[in-house]
Amino acid sequence: MKLYKKNIAILMAGLLALSSGALVSSCDEDDDYSTNQFAGGKVSLTAASLQVTRGGYMTFKGVNLNQITSVQFAGGVSSTPEQVDQFTIRALVPEEAEVGPVKLIYDGGELETKTIAFTEPITFDEFAPSEVKAGDVISVKGTYLNYIEFVQFATGENVAIENTSRTEFKVTVPVDASTGKFSLGYYSVDGTDTLETLLESPEILKVAEPADVKLASATVKAGANVVITGSLLRLVETVTFAGDVIVPSGVADPTKDVENITVALPAKAQDGEVILTLRSGLEISAGSLTTVLPTASIKDKKDSYAIGDVVLIEGTDLDLVVSAALPGAADTIAFNEGIIEVAVTAPATSGDITLKLANGATVAVPGFVTTKPACEFPAAATPIDVLSIESTLPERVVSVRFGDLEAAAKVLSDGSGFSVQVPLLAESGCKVTLVMDNTEEVVVSESFTVNGFSFCAFQDAAAFQEQTPTVGTLAAGTVINGGNLTNVLLNGKDTKFLLTGETLYVYAGTQTGKQIVTLVSDETKVDYEINVVASGVVETVVWNGPLEITWGDGGRVVVRASDLEGVPAGSTLRLYFNGKDGVWAQAQLNNGGWNSDLLGTFVPSDVAEYNWWDGGAAEEHVYEITLTADVLAHLRDNAGEFGDIPDAALIIQGSDLIFSKVSVVVDYSAPTPIWTGAFDNSGWKGMTDLTWGAYDWSLVHAGQTLYFSVKKSSPGAWGCISLRSGTSWGALVDAPGQYDLGDDVDETVIEFPLTQAAVDDLINNNGLVVTGDNIILTQIAVN
Repeated sequence: MKLYKKNIAILMAGLLALSSGALVSSCDEDDDYSTNQFAGGKVSLTAASLQVTRGGYMTFKGVNLNQITSVQFAGGVSSTPEQVDQFTIRALVPEEAEVGPVKLIYDGGELETKTIAFTEPITFDEFAPSEVKAGDVISVKGTYLNYIEFVQFATGENVAIENTSRTEFKVTVPVDASTGKFSLGYYSVDGTDTLETLLESPEILKVAEPADVKLASATVKAGANVVITGSLLRLVETVTFAGDVIVPSGVADPTKDVENITVALPAKAQDGEVILTLRSGLEISAGSLTTVLPTASIKDKKDSYAIGDVVLIEGTDLDLVVSAALPGAADTIAFNEGIIEVAVTAPATSGDITLKLANGATVAVPGFVTTKPACEFPAAATPIDVLSIESTLPERVVSVRFGDLEAAAKVLSDGSGFSVQVPLLAESGCKVTLVMDNTEEVVVSESFTVNGFSFCAFQDAAAFQEQTPTVGTLAAGTVINGGNLTNVLLNGKDTKFLLTGETLYVYAGTQTGKQIVTLVSDETKVDYEINVVASGVVETVVWNGPLEITWGDGGRVVVRASDLEGVPAGSTLRLYFNGKDGVWAQAQLNNGGWNSDLLGTFVPSDVAEYNWWDGGAAEEHVYEITLTADVLAHLRDNAGEFGDIPDAALIIQGSDLIFSKVSVVVDYSAPTPIWTGAFDNSGWKGMTDLTWGAYDWSLVHAGQTLYFSVKKSSPGAWGCISLRSGTSWGALVDAPGQYDLGDDVDETVIEFPLTQAAVDDLINNNGLVVTGDNIILTQIAVN
């Protein structure tokens, strides 16, 4: 709102201002004083009312004021004084009087007051007419209306007024005004503040609004014209459709009448009420609108549709369709000479096709059916039997449900069908259902017979397989037919187990990762997969004493090759033994072929010789041998027969040493990262962050493993990495030429066991370079 700073009179009722002679001054210093105070004495003014009203009286008090002949006001107007009493006179204030000092004129001189201020009653008495339309003129009457600066209607912007008449002015009703009381306003200045004062009209002003408003047609197609008829439509600023879609009314001049409003129906407009918003902000309903929907059906409909088929949709007003979706599939749209084409994808399921419009409305097109797998399912089987089923579309069968139990399906190698294993707990008489990759189901047997079984199996296979035992511990589960259990295999080899009642405990072994546990019942084998996790350093006893070794036919410590099966390179063979007080002792290591010289080439010379301990207290000693890949290979390859031990790998003989046990120590701790990042080797670039002193390769040793975490930079494409030494970028000793990732592997961890030769190469040739193509290397770790 615009504020006008105008110097106007203070509009508060004034009290009589009493003062000393500072209020007045005499223009005749030679006036004689009369000895009679009331007659013939000097004329003087002691007080005057300095706040007055035009048309009212201004009062003066003093001595001998009866001599005053005229009262002159600023603005060149005067008034004849009237005698009130012997000390008081008054004078009417002319309407033309202005702000300024007032002069009292008498014979022989004049007196002057300080500047007067006017106290005037601005009033808003009436207006006409009381019912108007925008553009009509209103006449406003009152008093002192010359101070009015603007008119404020019930709505809209203030209308500025330039008026000089004290009693009347006229104003035109703006197009943004609405019914209600209106106000006359003016501004005054109070210090640095501009104040607004409003005088409200005594009655309501009724401003005409559009009437008889309606839609010419209640049903309209998106893009077509919506016509609205009625009176005073020139006042409409916008048209709002359901869905909060707002369009301009198109009225260019709101002062000129229009017979109708025509706007195009936006594509996003929804069914519902149409609202007209006036320039005043008021809203008027034009009625309810219904948008046109397409009609659609499948053209040349087939009995069913396979992946890659195209569904044709014909109908009316299909140009309104912005997308189409098969049930369960993503939105798509394609037009071919007015026909909608929708390609069938794997996620699509049977049901109504949905056509979508820009306003969110949808049209259902019934009759879409996907092509289902078809097969002849056996009438009966035994739990854990693997069934090979000839079927159409076997690649679309992801699982088979036997009642409430679901088993994964696998496509046969020749593509003729799929295989599935009958769940252990499947119940006879259950319904058999194929579950497709789009979640649709096909019932292939209403009642399937499950034969009884006598082999041992875990009652809840899923629960057993979800276990994550640590290395060297036990996995456990409840079994059925435990009495028929013959033995248990771990990765195809016998492992320790304990059956207590219905609970079977199985030794999880010393290797991490996926392990296969097999329950054997005579000729029946049932496989389960468990995940064995690392548990830090694990020590497994492979030989127990005590035993005093001798040179002759006496005691010898024998470690079997089977005890070293699965032991990773870099592990430690730990020997525990005691000596005798003050007795010199000796020992000799032999492989399974009784060859100590050959073994000596793989272990420290002091171990291959005899002088392990040559006297002292009879206390326990511990000696450790690193089981490098070469030592392990030598012990396994040279295993022989010792007495009733057919696979003796290490034979210890000597004198005056008492062995208590021999163990294998494996560090299953998680690999330690030595580099992390995001290196893209596309284009055979080299990652050199671990070269030329950036990493101390003397910290690693033979038997450890390097782990390379990699992922494809272009999933689905071929990729590889290559390990090279820093000096010449030549191939790292004992590393493959390159590690290839197949097209079906996008992310993996590549393992490289460190040999002594590889460690020497890294130390002597300035570290490691990783090259390759289409691979992003994210971490290198060692363990």
